[in-house]
Parts: sequence; C-alpha cells; structure tokens
Amino acid sequence: MRITQSDLEDLRSMEKEARELEQEIFWRDKLMRVTSQVSPIAVKSRRVSDQTGDTAASVMDLRMVLSETIEKINRKRIAAEKEIEDLCSEERRIIRLYYFNGWSDRKISWEISLNEEVVGRKRRHAVEKITGEGYQYGATKRQK
Repeated sequence: MRITQSDLEDLRSMEKEARELEQEIFWRDKLMRVTSQVSPIAVKSRRVSDQTGDTAASVMDLRMVLSETIEKINRKRIAAEKEIEDLCSEERRIIRLYYFNGWSDRKISWEISLNEEVVGRKRRHAVEKITGEGYQYGATKRQK
C-alpha cells in the first residue's frame, strides 16, 4: 500500500500535536509542583486556589492522549520510512525534517545549505516519487 500526501501531512500534524502535548504536560506538571509547595495558610485564605487534584488528573489524561498519539505516529512513520527508502539521501533528509520533525523549508535550507526554493522543489518532487501522484498544495484529510 502506497503512502499518500495526506498521510504525510497527517504525520506532520500529529508530530506537532505531540510536541504541544509534551509542552502542556511539562507546564501543568510544573504548576502542580508549585501549588503543592504553597503554604496551607495561603490556600485557606484563598490567595492561591487549590487546583492540585484537577491538575494531576489533567496531566494523567494528557499523558494518555500523548501515548496514543505517539503510537499512531510510530505506525505512520514505519509506513513512511518504507516508502522513502528509495529516495536519495538528500530527499530522505528533507522529507524526514519536514514531515517527521515539523521543520519549515526555510529552516531545512539553513541546515543543509540549499536555497529555500530548492528545498521546497526537492520536497515536492520526493512526495511525487513516494505517492506516485502529482503534488497537491494544501492537501488535507478532507480532500481524500
């Protein structure tokens, strides 16, 4: 089964979602530690709200969502890795940085010392090779 451009875009958005979840967990975990160190007098006088229980529950929920997202990402990555094996090393690197790491063409161009337009062209050409179809700008799940 060939991977489609929308599969690659899904992978890119799931990677972004996972990074955002990791950040959210980090900050909520930090909030939980800070509020647990607040004196009980401050909580009683309502200067600080006691949200430690709610924060702990939401951190656990976020961790479950994150683990499910990572499982989905890993399945899609395995499928994508099989497809990009036949690309040249530069195209593979561009595809990995763009779709797996969520980098922009500009950031990739700085990393591999190529013009941004060349990176975009190589990425589109690589997607055409992988999917066996023409590159569609702004492809999303809805366009399937």
